[in-house]
Amino acid sequence: METLLANIWTKLQMACKDKSHPWRNPVFTTVNVNRPAGRVVVLRAVDPKSRVLVCYSDVRANKIQQIYSHPWSEWVFYDPVESMQLRVLGRTIVHHEDKEAEAAWRSQSINHLHYLSPLAPGTGLPATLPTEIPAEEEGQLAFQNFALLSTIAERMDWLHVGETSDRRAAFEWVEGRLHAIWMVP
Repeated sequence: METLLANIWTKLQMACKDKSHPWRNPVFTTVNVNRPAGRVVVLRAVDPKSRVLVCYSDVRANKIQQIYSHPWSEWVFYDPVESMQLRVLGRTIVHHEDKEAEAAWRSQSINHLHYLSPLAPGTGLPATLPTEIPAEEEGQLAFQNFALLSTIAERMDWLHVGETSDRRAAFEWVEGRLHAIWMVP
């Protein structure tokens, strides 16, 4: 089980670096008024020691308020070549204009244009857009809309669908201690 868990974390780390990795764009699910709300995100960072998965968002996106209201979220990864699914359940923290968000903002080549719109994600665009914003203002305006979402994994459910047999394992951390079991697929 330890080897399997180590391999899972390795795959997650590889997905952060390789844009073509099948786990690069998981479904990130939040709770919206007692209903699931899923969307595809980009896996940006993983820290196996602290069990953290990271993605970015515009702070005005619906998922941010959903996380503030109900911090439980689930990440769903699927690799069609290996017929492997991973579900990661945990509590998500929104980092906005704090040291974690600023560190990510400065260390990554983030496309600032994603966060420059005066409108929230999902709203219609006006007929005309501003032509150009000065570079120093652009960075500050964009950072104000940037959020880093950090999920601490509390449970992982791994499933492999094979040609002759299926395998499933669960990893759960209770008070910092790992409990791992094989499960019926």
